[in-house]
Amino acid sequence: MDQEDSSRNALSYKLKLFIAGSQPNSQLMRRTVEGLCERYLASRYSLKVFDVLEDFRPALEHNVLVAPTLIIEEPPPPIRIVGCVRDPRRILAILGLGEVHP
Repeated sequence: MDQEDSSRNALSYKLKLFIAGSQPNSQLMRRTVEGLCERYLASRYSLKVFDVLEDFRPALEHNVLVAPTLIIEEPPPPIRIVGCVRDPRRILAILGLGEVHP
């Protein structure tokens, strides 16, 4: 394991996912994000899921207009992924884990 791998493994991730109830794209994104976090980030992440149909206030506070939206707050810089990502490798690449294949 080289130094880049070591520093990447030491990172902690803070994510917020905004979904729209049981809508298919929201549920697909939720399953994808939760699965990737469990598989590749283990105990190094915090994921909060907000259902905008139950309470829209967190979405307003974060300027979220479309669900699903994933906000990666940490590590910096903050990144937003708007809409459903069908290829988990794209999320892995954004998280800096692009060399890992699901």
